[in-house]
Amino acid sequence: MLLLLATLSTTGMAACVKPTLTSSWIHLPPYMHKDPSGGLDPVGFDVTILNHVSNQLNCPIEWRSQPWNRSMHEIEQGKLDVLAPASYNAKRAKFAWYSAPFRAERMRIVVLKATKEQWPLTSLEDMLKQNFRLSFHLGTWYGPEFEKIEKNPNFQRLLYSNTDNQKRLQMLLHNRVDGVLGEVLSLLLDAKKMGAEDKIAVIDYPIHDNEVHFIFSKKTIPEDFIQSFNQVLKTYKGSSDYPTFSYSPSIK
Repeated sequence: MLLLLATLSTTGMAACVKPTLTSSWIHLPPYMHKDPSGGLDPVGFDVTILNHVSNQLNCPIEWRSQPWNRSMHEIEQGKLDVLAPASYNAKRAKFAWYSAPFRAERMRIVVLKATKEQWPLTSLEDMLKQNFRLSFHLGTWYGPEFEKIEKNPNFQRLLYSNTDNQKRLQMLLHNRVDGVLGEVLSLLLDAKKMGAEDKIAVIDYPIHDNEVHFIFSKKTIPEDFIQSFNQVLKTYKGSSDYPTFSYSPSIK
């Protein structure tokens, strides 16, 4: 540890800037979720990566469980130091530093398997034409196409927001919505946990594919710390210890 901190110092990059860094988590398996062994801190791939990199910089993470929108607001206000996973968009870049990307995510719509052929969706405009009722996670970035059509009042009447994947999937199973939009692996894992994996299917149309980042509050974290963070992250990504996940369900 001392050698690492000395190396960072000699290259002109900052190491730890606070005794602890505050972060928050939401239920988003396999990336972050409640510790099944009963621990108070979350577990998951994003959690493992952030804990490892920050600990290498002698900056342990203090975790909170709270809604995503509140966390994003606290990043902007400087009440929270770091947050993940975050897609890049210009609005967030005004108040947050972005780390190098650390994994990819795929935003898809899942529907009831029995109804999949009813929805030959090739764009979000198709959804509007077919009066497709959609559940989404408020505050999540689903890409420029969704951002544009979300402002259409005719589309807004078809949107249902909820921050709990399993509650949104229950809405689908009870035909209260026609589809659920979200990170596809997380949705499929929650469906599997609910015993509903065989009842749903994924629409082929890619709503948004992108890489995600850790973001840091510009009010509490200096920019040169991000250089140090990225250096450690790059080394970690190139090692055999970097998290992987063996469950690879089809998105068809």
